[in-house]
Amino acid sequence: MRIALVHQHFRVPSQGGGIRTWYLAQALADRGHHVEVYTAHQELRYQQKEHGACSIHYFPTDYQQRYGLIRRGKAFFRFVFQAAKALAARHDFDVLYTVTTPLSVPLVGFLLKRWRGTPFLVEVGDLWPDAPIQLGYLKNPLLQKVALGIERHIYQQALRVIAYTPGIAQAIRRKAQGIEPVVIPNVADCDFFMPVVSGTRPFTIGYFGAAGKANHLEFLLNAAAYFLRQAAPLAQVRFWIAAEGSELGRLKQMATSLPNVTFFSYTDKVGVRQLLAETDACYISFIDRPILETGCPNKFFDALAAGKLCILNFRGWLYELVTQHQCGFYAPPHDPAAFAVQLLPYLENPALLASQQSNARQLAETEFDTAQLMSRLVTTIESAYEDYSRGR
Repeated sequence: MRIALVHQHFRVPSQGGGIRTWYLAQALADRGHHVEVYTAHQELRYQQKEHGACSIHYFPTDYQQRYGLIRRGKAFFRFVFQAAKALAARHDFDVLYTVTTPLSVPLVGFLLKRWRGTPFLVEVGDLWPDAPIQLGYLKNPLLQKVALGIERHIYQQALRVIAYTPGIAQAIRRKAQGIEPVVIPNVADCDFFMPVVSGTRPFTIGYFGAAGKANHLEFLLNAAAYFLRQAAPLAQVRFWIAAEGSELGRLKQMATSLPNVTFFSYTDKVGVRQLLAETDACYISFIDRPILETGCPNKFFDALAAGKLCILNFRGWLYELVTQHQCGFYAPPHDPAAFAVQLLPYLENPALLASQQSNARQLAETEFDTAQLMSRLVTTIESAYEDYSRGR
């Protein structure tokens, strides 16, 4: 097949961030398919680059997380227009694979289906527009209704819908009757990230990822301030943050009086691996909104692959996962004292820490291995197109 992957926030390993679509592109190419990626960048002009086994088309799109709703909306639809126009000029793609977020990206597939009859699939990693609505970004009731209608129509028109999590799949079934999503979660790169036995340094908790309003890293800084006021070993715990996002400057200002907090530059995959090698636990953070409990953050899976204790400040399917597999715990976001109580046994009992770190790695290998999940995803795309070709 000739496949176009459409993902506005596509990254390659050297850029950092989530690279699931890059893994998919390589897996499709390894299976013998021709793959091209349509994405956005901050440059002023269109560029085409070769990376690995695929061509990448970069469209100029001025987008920053700190932008307001209107400016971000313009960026989203500018990308849709450019990608749809470029793809409409092509006659050689068999299928489009579109990746949210944002919700606007699958509109490219919808438009190409209307214009040329090209089938498309949708991958859903976050529930839009539910997340912007619950976070207060999309307040206008009319716009909410329009966005929810677009979402439902996209699911109904897609050849297949791939959901990252059971919670996302459940929401899609509720929104679009008759649609049965395929659940394929995020991946843990067990070949790239390897467990490293730490030395005698202080216990270190790392946060690596986004620093947006949805992450609310104030929870982590409040915990750091509380720990600093306690006796050893809590007072000796270090907090490392390597993040990018709209709240980063304000968070750094908040942490100026916290010597146990260190900020690192946002880094690529190699840099994340180096930082993970020097940490004992990873903190995964979301503001307390129910919709975010359905999420599937990339750095959680990096932490599993690296064999790190996973600390979550939210409930949901990931909480159930770490509880069932004994590889982490829930730290109540508004209660640093409860966080301390949960962490203390790991500080006092190295064997307990090592056991749960080993459980994390085992979970990564058995349920979230990159090769296995990408093989399932490629097979899903192939079978969807085969059904389409047979007129099912």
